[in-house]
Amino acid sequence: MTYNRFQAIKSNLHVYDKTMESDLDLNDRFRKVSPLMEHIRKKCSSLEQETMFSIDETLVQYKGGFAGTLRQYIKNKPHKFGFKIFNLAGSSGMIYDFMPYAGQSTNYNNLREDELDFGVGAKVVLNLSKSIDSPQRSAVFFDNFFTGVKLVAHLKKEYNLLSVGTLRQDRTELCPLLSDKNLKSLGRGSYDTKIHRNGVQVIKWLDNKCVHLASTLAGTQPEGKVKRWDKKERTKVDVPSPRAFELYNKNMGGVDLHDMLVQLNRLPTRARRWYVPLIGYMIDLSLVNSWLLYRRHGASLSKPARLESKEFRLAVSKSLRGASKKPPQKSPKNVIKEPRGYRPDLALRFEGQHSPVFEAKQARCKLCTDGKTKVKCPKCQVYLCFTPNRNCFMTYHLPVDGA
Repeated sequence: MTYNRFQAIKSNLHVYDKTMESDLDLNDRFRKVSPLMEHIRKKCSSLEQETMFSIDETLVQYKGGFAGTLRQYIKNKPHKFGFKIFNLAGSSGMIYDFMPYAGQSTNYNNLREDELDFGVGAKVVLNLSKSIDSPQRSAVFFDNFFTGVKLVAHLKKEYNLLSVGTLRQDRTELCPLLSDKNLKSLGRGSYDTKIHRNGVQVIKWLDNKCVHLASTLAGTQPEGKVKRWDKKERTKVDVPSPRAFELYNKNMGGVDLHDMLVQLNRLPTRARRWYVPLIGYMIDLSLVNSWLLYRRHGASLSKPARLESKEFRLAVSKSLRGASKKPPQKSPKNVIKEPRGYRPDLALRFEGQHSPVFEAKQARCKLCTDGKTKVKCPKCQVYLCFTPNRNCFMTYHLPVDGA
C-alpha cells in the first residue's frame, strides 16, 4: 500500500455514527471512539486470567489542540502529552481491562455509592479490580499515585483481594515508623514496620532512599537480597530487602511491559483528529494481547512460539488482506485459452462445408464447455468434441440447434 493510499484511508476512518447519537452519548467525552474501546475491553475481560495483577497508567501520544481537557500532561513520561488510560495487566503484560480518564466526567461504572468518596487513584483501582474473576486467590499491585492504607484495607475487607502498593509519606495514616535519620543510621537495607489497626502492614525500607509500602499480601519475612551499587566499594553489593518489596518489584511491571511491546511496532497514527491515536492504540493493544496469547498457547502445548512480535503482526495483516480473496486456480498447461466471448459469425457457422482437423494441443469445447478436445473447426476457429459418445461438432453446425 502506498503512503497516499494509507493517508486517504486514515482520513476517512470512523468508529462512531453521529446520526445515531443519543442523549446518553453526549455525556461520554470519548464517544467518537467508545464503541471500539468497549468492544475490545469486553474481549480483554473474557481472556483467561493470571493471579498477579498490576494497575498503572498509559499515555497515548497526542500533541494536538483539538481534544480539550481530555489531553493530559505527565511530566515523568517520555512523551508528556496525550490521553491517559488506566490499565489492569497481568505480570506477563496481558491487558485484562482498561478505562480512559476524562477528568471529573470519568465514568466509574462498577463502583458502589459509598466507594465514590475515595480519591481518583483509589476509585480507579476499585473500578478495575471488579474485573478480576477470582479475587480470593489473586493479588493486585499499584504505585503511590493510587495507594492509601484505607484503600488496601477496603480491598481486603470487601472483596477478599490482597494488595501491595508503595505509599507516599503523607499517606501512612500516622504510623509510628522510624524517622529517615534514624533509619539511615542503621545502614542501607534496614527497615521498620508497623501493623495498622485495620490490619494493613506498613513498611519503611531504606534503599537508595526511604520508601514506604502498604501490604496485605506479605510482610518483611522471608527476607531477600537485591543487588545495589556501592559508591565506596565501587561494586555491586547485596542489600537486604523485605519480602513485600520483592513481590512488588517482580509483579508491578505488567503495564510497562505491555507499553514497551506496543512501542516496538506502534502504528503510525499521528493526526490532527484527536480520536485517531486512540483507535491506533486499541489496535496495538489487541495485537500485543493476541501475540502474548499466541505465546501462552504455544507454551501450554510445549510448542515454541516461532513468530516474534513484528512477524506476528505481518502474519495477521497478510491473513486479513487475503481473507476475501479466492486462491488462484491453475489451468492445465496444454489447454489453449480462447478470447473470452468469441463467437463466429452465424452465416459462416451454418453455411456448411465444415471439416474437422486435429490439433497437437487440446482446448475446451465451445458447445458443451465440460469437455476438452483436440478437434478444431478451421472455418469457425473453435474447438468441438468429436467422439463416439459426444458429437458436439455436428450439433454446433446444425441451424436448428445452434440458432
